[in-house]
Amino acid sequence: MITGVLIHGQRLINQVDYQRNERLLANQIAAAVSTQLSMTEAILEGVAGLFQSDRPIQDDHFSRFVATLKLRNPGLEGIQGIGFASFLPSISSTDQRPAAPKGVITFLQPADWRNQRAMGFNMLLDPIRRQAMEQSALSGEAALTGPVRLPQEAGESPQTGAVLVVPIYRGADAVFLSARDRWQRLQGWSFAPLRMGDLITSAVTTIDSPLKYDTRIVIDEASASRLNQRLYDNQSGIHQTQGNPITWVDVSVAHRPWRIGIQLGPRNGSPEGWNASLTLGLLFGL
Repeated sequence: MITGVLIHGQRLINQVDYQRNERLLANQIAAAVSTQLSMTEAILEGVAGLFQSDRPIQDDHFSRFVATLKLRNPGLEGIQGIGFASFLPSISSTDQRPAAPKGVITFLQPADWRNQRAMGFNMLLDPIRRQAMEQSALSGEAALTGPVRLPQEAGESPQTGAVLVVPIYRGADAVFLSARDRWQRLQGWSFAPLRMGDLITSAVTTIDSPLKYDTRIVIDEASASRLNQRLYDNQSGIHQTQGNPITWVDVSVAHRPWRIGIQLGPRNGSPEGWNASLTLGLLFGL
């Protein structure tokens, strides 16, 4: 009787710990990805400064600038490139947005075969990209798109993509008088196409926690228009055996709603609170 009571009490404690660990890992992942995106945003702010200089920017200037960033260094995985999309407004417009404008990719480095596929692409034709680009143009801040298919992707197993954009204005130091003023002074956007699988995997490796080992991590977009669109699954393509259920935690990353699913591995216990020592205690206590 006493053994049973003790085991039941410990199971309740283990259940609470298990749930706390799930939430803890989900929030650690969100923080790690946010840090990766903040590093990318800092790079894009540097690109904005380049285009706000007095001299005209040529291909060789841009290439040399991006080369100094060393995008293939550890910590910058997932960044497919750094680019600039020129804003080409139409004649007719409203105070809030121009009618049928273009946001054409005019610079994109490194100049590998993947990025060459994207040159000349009008980013504003895609409603997902357009939403983020308009948001950034009107706020003056960085914005992250929802899930997109990158023009750079090829092959049978393309990764889900996203694009981080930062607006670039003429006379950025002067006060903006209205939304129309922002559009009229907009040069374009610095941007980074992101391969989300590589970026999130890199972010997870920075987390110092044993909880991540043998754990399935799933991330979905949770905005109303893109609900449950898969961004990441670290066990995609692997046969899933029956295990602990996935627990979903709602988080915000770069002002976008994400749902992070955590399925802790067996070494991290079970949702019911059982572990090897409790099972043995129950058997020998009977």
